[in-house]
Amino acid sequence: MQLDQININTNRIFDFTAPDSKAIQNLVSVSNEKSLSLNSIIDNDTVIDKTKYPKKVDCAWCYGTKYWDMLDEKQKLEVLWAEVARDVSMFIFLEQSLPPLYVGYINQYREGFSKETYEYLMIFSKEEIVHTLIFRKWLALTNEEIWPAPSDSYTGFLKMLPAVHPVVGILSTLTLEWAAETNAIFTTQNADVEPVTAKMFFEHHKEEVRHITFGRRIVNNWFSKAPESEKNVVRQIISKQLTSLLDLITCNNDLQKRVSFQLPFDLNDEKTISEIRNSENNKKINAIRFAEQLEWYKQLGICSWV
Repeated sequence: MQLDQININTNRIFDFTAPDSKAIQNLVSVSNEKSLSLNSIIDNDTVIDKTKYPKKVDCAWCYGTKYWDMLDEKQKLEVLWAEVARDVSMFIFLEQSLPPLYVGYINQYREGFSKETYEYLMIFSKEEIVHTLIFRKWLALTNEEIWPAPSDSYTGFLKMLPAVHPVVGILSTLTLEWAAETNAIFTTQNADVEPVTAKMFFEHHKEEVRHITFGRRIVNNWFSKAPESEKNVVRQIISKQLTSLLDLITCNNDLQKRVSFQLPFDLNDEKTISEIRNSENNKKINAIRFAEQLEWYKQLGICSWV
């Protein structure tokens, strides 16, 4: 069985229980009252202090390895800003891809969505557009460059999503968004972190928690009722996506292209990249920041390596 063979009941995309419906109605209500606006965090007069760290130092990709000690203090600061620019870029690429995907589902399956699901997909899409604008404003004010788009293995898969069951698109984007959000909030919420950057991620987190809650509710509902053969197809695809995503979040070898100096180590060397990704510091951090997400995926049978 392939992804495009998963059955879609166009008359009723998701067969919700009463608690499911109520939970999504609550998300709609809260979002209508508390959604961010572009200038609520960053405007043209905002000053971002690049002499401060943009995230916790011990969350630098190569912190705790010999490679971190090869950098001087100025280089460490530049590396940290480049790493956060990567995180911001990841959000931009993901969040600007979601509105056309979700609105496309609505256009194709409008009659099959409950009223609350329709409304939240629209709100979700609107909030992602605002997030994208906020993150682009941050890049402009920090003079950080946007990182390269994700590889074809990500963008190619995203192009497939409009043609398959909406649960696959919701779970796939949830996988990316949850991991990216967990990383961002874990690494930036500290008194030593540059205050505008810390506030941006904190306010963004409030809406992402609702998005993650929505995605989990949708996926749990589908997994509780779908045939095992269909669930296994989804498990196989998402497991591969999750594994490669966590590696990419832990260290990205495009770092050399984003800093102004020659790194004193080679991030194109597979041994070096593996050593950094599997450092004791990164293993400790990943065990904490991704614990909830991995446990949920384990319960769904998506990953068995937790």
